Amino acid sequence: MIGMKVASTREIIEKLQEYEKENGVGAVVGISTIMNGDRTVEYKLRIANDSDYNRVFKKDGKYKETEIEISSIDDILLFENKQ
Repeated sequence: MIGMKVASTREIIEKLQEYEKENGVGAVVGISTIMNGDRTVEYKLRIANDSDYNRVFKKDGKYKETEIEISSIDDILLFENKQ
């Protein structure tokens, strides 16, 4: 059986909750999947703590982007208790 590398919704939710505890509500400004051949897959979320409008026009130095890495897991392992 061939599995596919995926990101767990549980891990995504937990990491977003950690972000909000530290920074408050954020805006997801980028989602990327990075592959290295057929073996390594990484997921990354880029989150901003303010609007792009404020970044451009206020320029108060408070705008910050954070990159959150999400590990990949073989979908067979993620759902192994269902087999």
